[in-house]
Parts: sequence; structure tokens; C-alpha cells
Amino acid sequence: EAVDHFQQALRIKSDYTEAHNNLGIALAQQNRLKEAVDHFQQALCIRPDYAEAHNNLGIALAQQNRLKEAADHFQQALRIRPDYAEARDNLRMALTGQRRSGESQ
Repeated sequence: EAVDHFQQALRIKSDYTEAHNNLGIALAQQNRLKEAVDHFQQALCIRPDYAEAHNNLGIALAQQNRLKEAADHFQQALRIRPDYAEARDNLRMALTGQRRSGESQ
């Protein structure tokens, strides 16, 4: 139901960054990660300094095992908001995952 509401909001105002971000979150919760990534990216095209969208994009990328890209977005979120604890924790997990996958190759 939330997906429908966010889509309606975007039909009314296509550059509504928070709606893109929230739609991305809702889609990710439904495991529709490709669509979620698209909406996080759209939010960032509109507002590149949107730390939460960088963090959420990083989470969706990490769920797809795209850990290098995820780490890049967590770092961008931290450049925007250095005190962003969730992004710092997510970056730590992404870097740990990168090291582990590098060790197993």
C-alpha cells in the first residue's frame, strides 16, 4: 500500500526526493532491489547531498553483494554527515564483507 502512495506522490511531483527515497525503502523491504536502487539514484540525481539516500542506496547495493559500490555510498553519506552513525556501521560491515570475499577468492 505504501508503494502505491509514494508512486502517486511522484506522479504529482516527480522531483520529490523524499518520496523517491521512501519508495526505495518500501521496494527494498519487498526485495525489489533493482527498483529500489533506481529510486535512490533518482533521489540523488535531484539532491546529491542527501545523506540518507546515499546510506539507503548503499544498503540496497550491499544486499545485492555489490559491496564496493555500497561502501562508496556509505562514505559519501559520511562526507555529508560525519556524525551519521548508521552509515559508519554500514561502511564497516561493507568493508568487512569486501575483505572476506577477497580472502575467499
